[in-house]
Amino acid sequence: MVISGANRGSSRALSSPPELFGPSAVMCSERVQQSLQRRYQMLQTEGFNCKHPHLITWFFYMLCKHPLIQEKVAAEVKVATKSEGSKNDIAGFALSLSDEVIGKMQYLHAAITETLRLYPAVPVEGKRAVEDDVLPDGFEVKMGDRVNYISYAMGRMNYLWGEDAEVFHPERWLEDGVFKPESPFKFVSFNAGPRICFGKEFAYKQMKIMAATILHFFKFKLEDESKTDKYRTMFTLQIQDGLPLLAFHRSN
Repeated sequence: MVISGANRGSSRALSSPPELFGPSAVMCSERVQQSLQRRYQMLQTEGFNCKHPHLITWFFYMLCKHPLIQEKVAAEVKVATKSEGSKNDIAGFALSLSDEVIGKMQYLHAAITETLRLYPAVPVEGKRAVEDDVLPDGFEVKMGDRVNYISYAMGRMNYLWGEDAEVFHPERWLEDGVFKPESPFKFVSFNAGPRICFGKEFAYKQMKIMAATILHFFKFKLEDESKTDKYRTMFTLQIQDGLPLLAFHRSN
């Protein structure tokens, strides 16, 4: 995703958050420090890195195609962070996003999930049977058989999601303004059962922090308004030719 500063006509780098386990962090033994680093790296591999790079591209693509939804997300972020006071710098704002504040961003959570429904990070998944089994519809699976399912297609099936299955509609995930998850066997972006992604909540949290911070300070438009959602199918679902965006400063 390429972001250009539309107001100044130049590229603009956003400040990076501080190192999570730097020398000024919690004082602990070298062994504990190494253990925490390994756990953090494992969570990044399982949750953040496998979902986030392409998810954020598709997320901003959908927000640009649906500017009213982009503004609803930005408005929710503004309300949710009101009690934290006015933070004029990006790094300070990001650091103010506590678990409590992030938890108030129910519409943002729904918009991220709706993006994953339509554009799952891994569009085709597969499992291998370790023993003979029978699927719910009666189909017999023999030991060693490989069963593939297409999560990209599942997210667009009318009989799973209704007649508006191909419509970007974050409200489908909300009940009285509160996020209501679906069965992981229906919404399969994070797998299900014993194989469910244990970095799921970590991935959501990092995505919400990044999205909330960026959308609080900027609004976005596609550089090419006619761009459509063509993708490259590799192991992960990548948008074709990247996503050039124009960024406009918000007056908060």
